[in-house]
Amino acid sequence: MRAEREHPRLDGLIALCRSELGAEEVWLFGSRARGDHHPDSDWDLLAILPDDAPEEALDAVRVWQVRRRSGLNADLLVVTRSDFLDAQDSVTTLSAIVAREGVRIDQFKDEAPGLVGRVPNDP
Repeated sequence: MRAEREHPRLDGLIALCRSELGAEEVWLFGSRARGDHHPDSDWDLLAILPDDAPEEALDAVRVWQVRRRSGLNADLLVVTRSDFLDAQDSVTTLSAIVAREGVRIDQFKDEAPGLVGRVPNDP
């Protein structure tokens, strides 16, 4: 099974991550990225924010509100870019998992939905 990257509400959540949280990148990970999901599987997303992101954008309640507004059955997590990069070498961290199996889903949406960019540890 291939990675699932399409859903009517996914683009809306990506747009909210950018506009409401200031996300620079949005990554899909977990079963939908690996391609072993079920029809009722949720979406596991990591939004990478700039290092100077306001505290409000990193607040769990604020992130939950953004996810809820999208209407997508998703787990949305946020991290600053430097924290994401610093934790990639620790095998069991979320950053390392996203670096191994993640699929960047916020790129190329206007040109060709479903196309993906580089993995996090590419130059």
